[in-house]
Amino acid sequence: MKKLFTFLITIILIGGNAFAQTWEPVNNSGTSFILYGLSFPPNQNDIGFACGMRYTYDADGVIVKTIDGGDNWTKIWPASGTISGLEGIWFINEQLGFAGGWNNYFIKTTDGGASWTEVSCGTNVFYYVDVVFRDENNGVAAAMMEGETDEAIFITSDGGDTWIPATSGTQVDIQSVCYADDNTLFAVGTGGKVYKSIDGGHNWTVQYSPGGTLVGVDFANASFGVVGAEEYIYTTVDGGETWNTTQTGYEFFFGVKAFENGTAYVAGDDNIYMTTDFGETFLPDHQGAYGEATFYRVRSTSNGNLFASGSGGTILRKTAPIIADFTANPTTVCKDASVAFTDMSSGNVTLWNWTFEGGNPATSTAQNPVVTYNETGIYDVTLEVSDGINFHSITATDMITVDDCTGITENRLPVFTLYPNPGVDLLNIGLQLTKGEAYTIVIRNLPGQTVSYRQGRGSGNGEIVQLNVAELPAGSYIIGITTTSGGTSFRKYIVAKK
Repeated sequence: MKKLFTFLITIILIGGNAFAQTWEPVNNSGTSFILYGLSFPPNQNDIGFACGMRYTYDADGVIVKTIDGGDNWTKIWPASGTISGLEGIWFINEQLGFAGGWNNYFIKTTDGGASWTEVSCGTNVFYYVDVVFRDENNGVAAAMMEGETDEAIFITSDGGDTWIPATSGTQVDIQSVCYADDNTLFAVGTGGKVYKSIDGGHNWTVQYSPGGTLVGVDFANASFGVVGAEEYIYTTVDGGETWNTTQTGYEFFFGVKAFENGTAYVAGDDNIYMTTDFGETFLPDHQGAYGEATFYRVRSTSNGNLFASGSGGTILRKTAPIIADFTANPTTVCKDASVAFTDMSSGNVTLWNWTFEGGNPATSTAQNPVVTYNETGIYDVTLEVSDGINFHSITATDMITVDDCTGITENRLPVFTLYPNPGVDLLNIGLQLTKGEAYTIVIRNLPGQTVSYRQGRGSGNGEIVQLNVAELPAGSYIIGITTTSGGTSFRKYIVAKK
């Protein structure tokens, strides 16, 4: 049991074989065509689709599919004969998908790719280069257009049943498009400009003009994004307001995939580069032989496995690293109270081994255990995860604080928890009251002045009352709670330095 109270939680990472994964070719890609497009339906890890064409210009097209997590791919379209070449593909779910390519060829499937029908998307289209969806209703398709005054982005808000052209700002050659959030999109093209829309793709403005040829883009969220260009990689962490530039050897970076944790991959001629620091540095993650393949797409599955597709029917896969992570709620409890732990680990985790200092139980193999703390103190929590081969562990030092909750209490409430304590911006107060029971919460500073006040009624199911303490000066406070049943309880609360 620890006697020293620590305000900051220290995270110690201990791992083995956690980051040894490399890019490896799949067993069989099902084709020798250039695979421009790649898509994995959400919330699963086994099914994926890729599309492409025989040559780089207006050639026969193909769609291949995997049902075994990318090990093997088979041709599913065309069932016979030939189709126009394809460059973009996206599946909203395992059954519903869209693909687009040359000669205004835009197709839809509702049976997982077994059959496809042509649908009307845009007019005066030379060829489609990309199609992406934010959710089951909202998506966009990007195209190279026949006319210089044609808008190159097409929008759907009904799951692809109907499409309309953008209103303004995309009378240019678009090469790639992506969502940053529900309403924000970014697109790049051969004109050397990054375009941004904040209204779902209807209107676009120039966000950045680095020049050259821009061919790939992906945003992890509204802040962190990556653009692939000719010989350059551009990254932003503020939604495109400012950009960092990385120069490599001469190659085009078509394939881009960004993640919220600051990791991103860019794939080009033979090589794939990776950053883990929001684009401050990019290092080679895969170095292919000269002329081996040009990569056009990088996508991920729900469990974090990565795939890159490109010329010659090439599909590479990188198995997601095993990384342990978890949360606890609450982190400050009364003696004999319970804490719920939630696994947040990434990778194909199949085994969990928890160690709870001071907890009951002291160990667990459940994914999301609940642990009771019967003695006051400050305790560590350790989680080790594994896929059966690789493993990784994390220790959260001084994560759980257990208080005896006596203080200056009279008629103490059955449950009264504060977290986080110390806090900075938001205080959560956990209450267990009967339905309709009124409560009053008062926060006083040490001289006894009331600095915050809240009233309410219990739901009978337990509630979390949130109070904003961001404006309170750093220091100690007394929180008092009174209920209509006569219960009164006081707890000490600390506002940490901002």
